[in-house]
Amino acid sequence: MKYLFSILLIIFYVSNSNAKNLADHCDIYNKEYNPVWTVDENEKYFLDKKVHIINNTSFKEISFKTISTDITMYHYGLDITFDKRSTNLCFEFNNFPYAILIEEKEIFNTISRENEKHLVFYIIVNVDTGRVYTISFNLDNRKEKPLFWGLALNEIENHYNWFIDKLTYKEAKQLHGKIYKGRVNLFWRGNKYDFNGG
Repeated sequence: MKYLFSILLIIFYVSNSNAKNLADHCDIYNKEYNPVWTVDENEKYFLDKKVHIINNTSFKEISFKTISTDITMYHYGLDITFDKRSTNLCFEFNNFPYAILIEEKEIFNTISRENEKHLVFYIIVNVDTGRVYTISFNLDNRKEKPLFWGLALNEIENHYNWFIDKLTYKEAKQLHGKIYKGRVNLFWRGNKYDFNGG
């Protein structure tokens, strides 16, 4: 499994040349600043109106918390916890997640040559037209660390459109309205919708 993780990380860094400037697994900040990360147990930033969370699974034991450092106010992060496992996603001060989509799906393991069930978090960040990062928790192997990678730009031209197309029309309209405040038409699954009329 460690080989699969290595392959995914290589794909992530090759396909997203500027990814380390947008969001990462906090390793870059740790090497540069050696910070002490603190999980804010009371902060509800990632559960309030600022981030749209769409959980399309039956799993409820998921938590999101803000993490911050003792060194710089310019970096903060998101702690995602599920099934006694957690992982962190870090951001620079002017980047933040618009929405998080949670799905259960099968992922092909290139080492074992078998499908594995994963709980997958798609996190869209406010970069250009959106950048989607993926974190997955293996449901078949509950001891495995969560995997982190980005969607390949050569496979997906527009991350925002890709993310919107994964939603239902109602979810897409709600998220699009929150981001663009009704100023931009919605393109969903190949169709254009007048945002005010639908």
